[in-house]
Amino acid sequence: MKIDLLKAAVALSVLSACGTPPPFFVHEQGKSVNQMVTVDEKIDILFVVDNSLSMENKQTKVAKAFKDFIQKFSARNLDFQVGVISTEVDIGLTEKSLSEELKTKGLKASTPAEVADYWAGLDMPVSRLEADSSGNLQLLRPREESPYRNFWNAGPGSLLAFKNPLDPNQKFTIIGRDTPNKEDRFTENVRLGQISLNPEQGLKAVIKAISRPELVGEGGWNKDFFRADARLAIIILSDEDESLGIRPNGMGKSPYVKDLLAGESTLNRDQRVESYINEFVSRLTAFKPKNSSLVGQRLYFAVVVNTSEASIKANLQSNPSINPGEVGTVYIETAKRLNGRVLDIAFDDYSDQLAEFGERIIKTLFEEIPIGQVVENQTLRVALVDPENKAQPVTILVENDPNGYVLIDDKDRAREKVVKLVGKGIPTSPTAKIELKWLPREATKIKK
Repeated sequence: MKIDLLKAAVALSVLSACGTPPPFFVHEQGKSVNQMVTVDEKIDILFVVDNSLSMENKQTKVAKAFKDFIQKFSARNLDFQVGVISTEVDIGLTEKSLSEELKTKGLKASTPAEVADYWAGLDMPVSRLEADSSGNLQLLRPREESPYRNFWNAGPGSLLAFKNPLDPNQKFTIIGRDTPNKEDRFTENVRLGQISLNPEQGLKAVIKAISRPELVGEGGWNKDFFRADARLAIIILSDEDESLGIRPNGMGKSPYVKDLLAGESTLNRDQRVESYINEFVSRLTAFKPKNSSLVGQRLYFAVVVNTSEASIKANLQSNPSINPGEVGTVYIETAKRLNGRVLDIAFDDYSDQLAEFGERIIKTLFEEIPIGQVVENQTLRVALVDPENKAQPVTILVENDPNGYVLIDDKDRAREKVVKLVGKGIPTSPTAKIELKWLPREATKIKK
């Protein structure tokens, strides 16, 4: 008796763009494992910008480098959206522990609504207190000194858009591929200037941006930016590290800065940093979970920070009058956890570095397909399937061909592989799909 395993092959799963697909790889011989991955073109790119006193020249550098960066996405005709938020998330005090102290002064802490109004430059009583970066109490500034009075916004974590005095109706909170004068609009939005009142908290700002109900709920300020079916790239720019509300000596938690971890904690500084990063990574990856029915990953994370004491010295030499900042330890470690990228902020020109960011974002999110472990005694077939291409609806891609694919190690998991599409093997049609299929080799046929 002769059994042809090819004819007896069982297709375990054919994946489409809808639903939650299971892993498609198995280790059983004699089975054909089919994965259809969808090619899409949407990506949301969020810049998180430190707006403290020492950052104005770095904001200008990013603005100048934006053209080379966004050109990478335009060249691929990707449906991109670009937004900017600041690293500042806490203005005003709401800590109950200060209530008695405030009462003795005849004052009370700011409510969240008042804080949001203050951000937006709206009228608000000045008989409220805030804490500066040193934890000292002071009165809120008058309306005309509100830090974000020149930007359209909806409070901490909201997308920012420059208020053009020559065009009051202009509000480019989202810069897309069809936005006129994209480079100019981005320059206006990213040059926040020196308006920070509190410690930098870029990670916390991201969480607010993706989770505050008034921002992402129905009709929310950020709702149209974070598209459910789009990839997400986050780039944080700061010459200070993430503030965790921990005093410099590592003992205790300042009441003036709230972090991602609720309540007080007896954890030491290292433990608290670890917990803080874990919480951020967990919440961010839950917001953009992996989806094996899409080509590439769904999340890319990068930081532009002081990477060493040498970069701090370089900052000081270039501008002795400013605070040179500190090493971005928390940001760097977060980037490592997310398999992201780190760029030194001390460069005089960011053009080449941001252009490389753009290339890496595209390769990681649109050209690499995780496939798990190689199935023994089976052959991987990679095909470009496009029903709209009447002349050649199916093209078999060849491994190590300049217009096919290469098999590389998965950066996330040891001993697993990624299909990296190259050349003409990269789909450009919105109707195209990539089909991955493990097929039994001829040698695995069982003969009588």
